[in-house]
Amino acid sequence: VSIFAFVAATPAVLVAIVGWLTLERGIDVSFSGQIKELLQTSVGVARAYQEFQCRAIGREVRLMASDIGRARSVLDENRDVFREYMRSRSYFLGFYVAVLMRQDTSIVERIDNVEVPNLLLPKEEEFRAADDAGDGICLLQENSNIFRALVKVPGFDAHYLLVARAIDPKALQFPQQA
Repeated sequence: VSIFAFVAATPAVLVAIVGWLTLERGIDVSFSGQIKELLQTSVGVARAYQEFQCRAIGREVRLMASDIGRARSVLDENRDVFREYMRSRSYFLGFYVAVLMRQDTSIVERIDNVEVPNLLLPKEEEFRAADDAGDGICLLQENSNIFRALVKVPGFDAHYLLVARAIDPKALQFPQQA
């Protein structure tokens, strides 16, 4: 009886092995190119999203810096009114944090609309890059979904505006994982 069972099972096992090999070697090869192309396209889309977010935050930080530059006299005359103006501008532009600071990283005014733990202040080379770029720079904070932007504020002597907002963490992680 056991010999009969062995003889009856042998063709089924052979068909399963041949079927598995056919799928593994034949179909997998034809799909692997398409899967690789799909993955590369997805990485490209994620990078494009990051670049779009960077351009958007750059445009909005320049707008806010220009507004703050025009409000310099308010800062000199009434700091509370200036602080409220800065708070409303940062809130309506969607910034979690807005910091008016000097190049030595001393803070003139800081607005926290949403708490951002461990927000990094710019390094000396980032201030130089913001000066060289003219329009400011976009900064990614490592191991975080926080986008930051830094721009020199017109109408001030060596004052900069640093802003921060969160973006979807999947958009930052996907290109690195792929």
